Parts: sequence; C-alpha cells; structure tokens
Amino acid sequence: MACRDYNECLKFIKNKGWGASDNANDIDKILAFEMQKTKNFIYPMVSDINSFNVILYPIDYNNLKAAIKSTVIMNNTSNLFLSGGSIDYQVMLKAVKEGNFNVLPEHMKNVAQKAFNILLHTSDSQASDSVIDKALLDAMMGLKKESSIDLIKKYAELFVASANIKIAIRGQMVAKDITFFKKAMSECDSLDIDALIKAATKSSDAIFEYLQTTKYSEAIPFLKKSVAEFEKWYDNKVVECIQLEKSNYFTIAPILAYVLARENEIKVVRIIFSGKLNKINDDIIKERLRYLYA
Repeated sequence: MACRDYNECLKFIKNKGWGASDNANDIDKILAFEMQKTKNFIYPMVSDINSFNVILYPIDYNNLKAAIKSTVIMNNTSNLFLSGGSIDYQVMLKAVKEGNFNVLPEHMKNVAQKAFNILLHTSDSQASDSVIDKALLDAMMGLKKESSIDLIKKYAELFVASANIKIAIRGQMVAKDITFFKKAMSECDSLDIDALIKAATKSSDAIFEYLQTTKYSEAIPFLKKSVAEFEKWYDNKVVECIQLEKSNYFTIAPILAYVLARENEIKVVRIIFSGKLNKINDDIIKERLRYLYA
C-alpha cells in the first residue's frame, strides 16, 4: 500500500521473490504462478489430495462452465479457465468437446450433460451456469458430510450458506420467483432455506429480518451496503476460521488453512494492484482489503 503507483508495486513484489522470470511484468501471471507455487509445495506433503477438494471443487466447476461455453458458443474462453483444480482443465475441455462426460468425476457427470444441453438448445448461458453453480453447492455439502475434519466442515458450511444468501439478495433485486430460488439454493445446516426463500420473494428487509435470527446476523450491515461488502465479510470470516487451526497438529487442517491463507493473501495483492492501476485513492483501496493470516 505504501508504494506510489502500479510499477512501484510490481518492483516491490518482484524483489520479494514473487513470480517467475517469464511473467515479470504481468500481474495476473505472477499471482497465478504464486498460487501454483504454493500448491506445488504443499500437495506432495499430503497422501490423499482429496483432502483439498473443498478448495479444488470451485475451480473444477468454474472450468466446467468455461469448457461448455468454449464448446457450444465457440468463443475464445481460454482466459476463463483456472489452473490447480482436481481435474486438469484441458482434460475437462476434451471431455466436453467429445461429449464423453463419463470421464468426469461422479459428482459432475450428470450436471455437465444437463448444463451442456441447456446451452446447446436454448443458448441461455445464465441457466446453464445456474445448474453448475447449484451442483457445486451440493458437492460442497457432500464434502462436509463425508469429512471428519472440523475445518472442512466449517468451511463448506460457510461457503454454501454465504452463496445462498447472495442468491437471495441478488434474486430479490431482480424479482426472481420461488421456482428460481428453489433451483438455485442448496440445503445447509445453518440456514432454513424455505424461510430464506420466502423472505427473498418479499423484500430485502424480509431477508435481513430472517438473517437476524441466524448466526449470520453480523453480516447484515455489510449486505445493506453491497454484495461486494458481504464478500469481504465472508473472506474475513474464512480467515478467522483458519486462525484457530495453527495448533491442530494431528490433522490436515493446518495445511489446508495455509493454502486458504495464501489464496486470501493473493486476493489482497490483486485488490491493491487493481486499485493502483486504476489510480483509486489509497483510503478506498484500504477499505476493500481483507484480514491476513498471521
């Protein structure tokens, strides 16, 4: 934040060892390199990579969207793919292009076929994406039920609950009906989905009134400002959650917490670079920053 401009920021992080020589001036490549470097360091330590599915699944489902759009719409969507999922995105893209959905994991096969058919026959990319987004939430809840690790359970629950809340707020703003909400939201333990849907079909105040009865009441002031402020609240809650795992020596939780912390750190760096590039006032940039894992 103390750097005067974008170029000084770039010089600063390169002096800290971020990035590789072939992406020295491309911040997107530098940050992607840093995330991949973290995973290359951490993953070999773990005997079962499935332990990281709570952070791999969102990447996989993002890449499924990109693969379907690339195949059906035939646009150049290479910039939409993310690296580091449980499935190489090239493998996913090949599966979709060939219509061979059986090579995908069990939890993705049916949704991939369904989302592909929706986009192919209706050209409705929003409907196609919505099917995939719902499947991701269901898959995350499946991970919660299967896991014996408290951090995985907490993270998956927070991920799904916050997604449901954002669906409620955004859907209410454009007057979506009850059918939309039922198709888009996923059951979770910390929210009464029926009550949230009922509130979302009424007004934003009804949503806030319901949330006041839940553990997410503290998020209401952020939601009233904007969805972006709520997303900041969510990121900070994740950091609060992982801070507790440092002394939990006998499970994978501290290692998973470290990867989540690095994701958050990289997000903070991206926010700063974006602000500097667009010459946004430093005080405004600081308002957008997340807590850091320390």
